[in-house]
Amino acid sequence: MTSQKSSLEPPGDLQAPEPTELPDPPKHSRRTILSAVGALAVLGLGTTVLGEGLLNPPSSTEDGNFDGETLEFLIPLASGGGTDTWARFIGTELTNYVPGRPGFAPVNEAGGEGISGTNKFSRSAKDDGTEILVGTASTVVPWVLGRTAVKYSFENLQPVVVNGTGGVIYARTEAGVNGIQDLINRDKPLEFGGISATGLDITTLVAFDLLEADVTSTFGFEGRGPVNLALQRGEIDLDYQTTSAYAPPSKASPRRAKPPS
Repeated sequence: MTSQKSSLEPPGDLQAPEPTELPDPPKHSRRTILSAVGALAVLGLGTTVLGEGLLNPPSSTEDGNFDGETLEFLIPLASGGGTDTWARFIGTELTNYVPGRPGFAPVNEAGGEGISGTNKFSRSAKDDGTEILVGTASTVVPWVLGRTAVKYSFENLQPVVVNGTGGVIYARTEAGVNGIQDLINRDKPLEFGGISATGLDITTLVAFDLLEADVTSTFGFEGRGPVNLALQRGEIDLDYQTTSAYAPPSKASPRRAKPPS
C-alpha cells in the first residue's frame, strides 16, 4: 500500500491504454521468469523492513490533521479477490491511526491486468496523503519485467503499510484432484484461470512448470474474484487465491473455496 511522494511531479501524458490495447505479454525464458520471481521476493523483504517505520506516517495535509477528510484507496483490480479483501480490512483499521480519523473510501479501478489503475494513480493522484494506492504482486511483477504498458515506478511511491500474505492453489471438486500427484500424467489437462502471465500468476506458472503438471491456462480475468466465480461455474479447474480471500473448505466440498466476500 503506497501513497504519492510529495516531491513527485506528474510525468507528461502517461494515459494508460485500454485493456484491449495492451500488447501481448512478452515471451520470457525460464531463467528470466525465475529471476523475476527472485527479484520480487527481495523487493518484498526490503519494503517490509522500510514499511515498519511508516505505519503511522506524519500528516501531509496543510494543517497536519485529516479530520473531515476521506482516504481514498485505489484498488487496481476487481472486487472479491485477495487484494480487494485485504485492502478493505486494512483500510478500515488504518484510518484509526491517522490524525483526525478520516473516512475510508475503497475504489476499484479494474482493467489492463491491474496496470491501468496503477498508471492512473501514478499520473494524477494527489500528494497530500488523501489518496492511497493498494499495490500487489500483480502490479509489481509487470514493473520488474519492464512491461511497456507500465508507466509507474514503485521507486517513486512512498510505502505506508506493507505485509506479506500466503497463497492457495485449489481445484474444483469435479476436477478429481486429491493431491499434487493428480496434476501429472493426466488424460486431459486441467485449466487454470489467471489475470496475467506476467503478474502474480507467474509464481503459479513456475510451480506448475517445476512439477511438470498437465495444466493449460486462460488469462484476462480482471481479478481473483472473477476467477473464483469462473471456477464455481465449471469454466476452469484450478484457481489461485491469497489467504485473505480463501475460505476454509467445507466438509461437503473439501476442495472448493467459498466465494470471496
